[in-house]
Amino acid sequence: MIEYVLACGQPRRSTDGSGVIYEKKFLRVTRLDDGSAIHWAREVVPFEFGLTHTDKQYLGAPMVLWCVGPRGQTVVWESEPGMALRVAGLAADCERGLLGV
Repeated sequence: MIEYVLACGQPRRSTDGSGVIYEKKFLRVTRLDDGSAIHWAREVVPFEFGLTHTDKQYLGAPMVLWCVGPRGQTVVWESEPGMALRVAGLAADCERGLLGV
């Protein structure tokens, strides 16, 4: 089994209940190969991590899938070109406390 990490946007109700915001989550999963991990990220995660609000369905938004191993991380899939760099930069900013998170 191979370990993967998926960065995705998970819809949540806003604090005042007036709308929906997306919160970034990092999900860990083990799969047999890259193909099954990509399938999980693109086909399963949007529904499993979705939300229904005011009778409207908001799907989870997978962004980047990394294969994680003893030799480091490798990007396996990204929702659009350059997404891995943007997500990695945002994660680094969070760790440094620049975003107040």
